[in-house]
Amino acid sequence: MKEYAGENMVTVRGGVPEGDPCGDRHLHSFQAREEVVVRAIILWIKENKVDRLVGK
Repeated sequence: MKEYAGENMVTVRGGVPEGDPCGDRHLHSFQAREEVVVRAIILWIKENKVDRLVGK
């Protein structure tokens, strides 16, 4: 993943491990981290900046 994403990779820490780990919830869906993920995406789109680590 790191090789593919290069400088554009964002690591999201935290979240709620709830439900099926491979389903539409759990940590893969950024559950309870939606706001910080959306802010990182907006920063990338509007300012071409990458916040490489978001969350706690």
